[in-house]
Amino acid sequence: MANFNPFHQPIIGSRPIVLLSTGTAVTVTGTTTETILKTVLVPGGLVGKYGSIRLTCIFSYTNVANIKTWRVRLGGISGTAFITGAVTTTSNTLAARTITNRGSYSSQVCWVAGSTAAGSGGANNLITGTIDTSVDQNLVVTGQVANAADFVTIESCIVEVFPAD
Repeated sequence: MANFNPFHQPIIGSRPIVLLSTGTAVTVTGTTTETILKTVLVPGGLVGKYGSIRLTCIFSYTNVANIKTWRVRLGGISGTAFITGAVTTTSNTLAARTITNRGSYSSQVCWVAGSTAAGSGGANNLITGTIDTSVDQNLVVTGQVANAADFVTIESCIVEVFPAD
C-alpha cells in the first residue's frame, strides 16, 4: 500500500511539491537581531525518510564592509542553520541548496552552509541535522546585520519538497 502525505498524493519521489514560490521582497534593517523574513510550514511526514527540501533564494544587501548574514533554518528560529551566508562588499547572491533526510525522519544532510560553488570541496563540507520531519516544522529564512543602518532583503524564494519513503 502506498504511503500518503498530507496533500493526499502518493509519496513516489518523482514529483516536487512547491511549498513557496514568491518574488515578494522582505527586508530587515534597523536592528542587529536575527530576524525572520519568510516562514514556510513543512507538513509532518511530507518529506519522507529519504526525501529532500530544495531552496532557491535571491538576497540583496548593503554593499559596505559590515557583515550581513542570511540563514535558512529548519525547525524555526532556533532550528538547524542548514544554509548560512555572511557577506561584506557585494550586493546580492543566489543561495541554492538541498536538505535531504538520510533514511530517517530525524536525520538530515546538506552541503556546507558556506560553500560557494558546485565541485568546491573542503574539510567540513556537510551540515547535518536532527530535526524531526515526521511532525510539522517551520523552515525560516532570516536576515541579520552587524550595523543597524545596513539591510538584508530576500528578493525571491522557492521552496520545493521531493518526497521519498
